Amino acid sequence: MSAGNDDHSDLDIGMGKTIKHCSKFKYLGVTLSSDGKSNENISNKIGQGRRIIRELNSLLWSDRISRRIKQMMYNCIFESVCPYGSETWELTRRNKDRLLALEMDYWRRSSRTSRLDYVRNVCIREQMQVNGTILDRIQAIAMVWPPPKNRRFENTQEVRDWIPVERRKRGRPARTWQDDVQEAMLKRLAT
Repeated sequence: MSAGNDDHSDLDIGMGKTIKHCSKFKYLGVTLSSDGKSNENISNKIGQGRRIIRELNSLLWSDRISRRIKQMMYNCIFESVCPYGSETWELTRRNKDRLLALEMDYWRRSSRTSRLDYVRNVCIREQMQVNGTILDRIQAIAMVWPPPKNRRFENTQEVRDWIPVERRKRGRPARTWQDDVQEAMLKRLAT
């Protein structure tokens, strides 16, 4: 697999062995795609989060389990799986909304509130005493993650500054990981 390369041929590594070209590859739980985007990886993480919520459903709706235990389950199980590998995600508005909806699904079930009850998300967060969102956690992870060092290889700067070719709607600039990190840093400095 090669990112951003239009050449979809197999790679010959010598000794009569070739590596076949593929459009996506899963490595250490992170899905890498040949277009250099993280949309498929984010969708996989959201699917894993939905599976976790489905497995924990009876525990989340239970009134025998305290709010504190449900928060610990969120921190240990849910938050360790969903933002895993999020250091390099470039989050679009749609992906942010999907992640927030996933998180609110967990907290709604924990507060034993159905969507048919028409309770606002802010009220559920206050009831469950939740301080931040999953997006805050992802931004914190991205800001701690160190950028590649320029001194290690001669083309590190070129790789770091590479932006995959993409087409967006007219008037919408391309969104990169570095843009997200800079925006998060400016937001934190303003507060």
